[in-house]
Amino acid sequence: LFISSALYERMQRKADFDAKIASLSEKISECRKEISSEDGYPKYKAAFNAICYIEAAKQADWQNEDQWNRKKAYFNSLLDEQKCPEQGQPYILPSLPIDMADIPQGAFQMGATIGEYGSEEREYPRRNIIINYEFWISRTEITNMQFRELFPHHAVEDWAGNRLDKLFQPAVMLDWHMASSFCAAITEKEKKAGRLPEAYEYRLPTEAEWEYACKAGTTTAFFWGNSFGNDGAKFANTFDIKTSRIHKWRTEKGMADNDKYMVSSPAGSFKPNAFGLYDMSGNVWEWCYDWYNPRAYKELDIVAPVQTKPVAAELEMRGTFDRPYTIEGTSRALRGGSWGNLPSDCRSAARDSAVPETKDTGIGFRIVLAPSIKKTSE
Repeated sequence: LFISSALYERMQRKADFDAKIASLSEKISECRKEISSEDGYPKYKAAFNAICYIEAAKQADWQNEDQWNRKKAYFNSLLDEQKCPEQGQPYILPSLPIDMADIPQGAFQMGATIGEYGSEEREYPRRNIIINYEFWISRTEITNMQFRELFPHHAVEDWAGNRLDKLFQPAVMLDWHMASSFCAAITEKEKKAGRLPEAYEYRLPTEAEWEYACKAGTTTAFFWGNSFGNDGAKFANTFDIKTSRIHKWRTEKGMADNDKYMVSSPAGSFKPNAFGLYDMSGNVWEWCYDWYNPRAYKELDIVAPVQTKPVAAELEMRGTFDRPYTIEGTSRALRGGSWGNLPSDCRSAARDSAVPETKDTGIGFRIVLAPSIKKTSE
């Protein structure tokens, strides 16, 4: 009986493995068909999808890694044939498989409304901000798969028995410098390939760019409305009632019952905003370019504002589920909230910060292709 049971279990694992590889192979074949019938962004998006399927297959079928890498090389060559990004059009980053959404220039109201639940002094005054240039932003947070293209040995340990290192989960446990180095490496690659628009660079988004992209034309607390609840769980992965019962952490009014994730979700698991961007609220905090300035909305210009110089301030710091503590120092801005934060911390206008060397299970990033920012001495 023992031998029979072991043989059956082995056969079942083999059947599951074969089914998974067959399914991924079929999806790759479908991508090839799309590529042959499409042009422009849809064609390259199909190549992007194929690369994601190949990476999933390669992880499962690691004994045939070389075979999968040869398949991947074909789709990488397709991406590499692209030219400079076209105005008003999304594109797939050629040197790394990253889906970039185009964001038109425009104006928006930056900051929180008076009385917005969870709002703080650092989010005031709300004011009209002008973004006087078009830019592109990654449609999702940078995933482990993407980050490991440049940092192949980046590893993240489990948190409370939950994995954070899956291919399509956002890359975490990386500080501001690592995120900026990732952007700089892409800039160099695209510059050498002749695909970098003049006076543009790949970098972290400014706070203004981030909030403009997050709100996507809305003026409400979240990009879907003013309340969270179970409707919010369709758009964002935040701290929910189910998780609060397990970890016995604090709650607030209007939380979702269960968003189906204990930690970070695979990028793009929830509904996007009007710009087609995923996880702008929740999942993981996102590093921004700016030095954090609690008085930024009272001191910076209204046209493409950015805090380029460090500002000393009293900072409330916290890790996921940890008791907050206060320090005096300089830090970089964080936006968006995370899977370990209450919904009020994940509002479109919510601001936070961390010292640049911080590595946390709830902090990741996304990238932009935007006008270069003149560096200042620190």
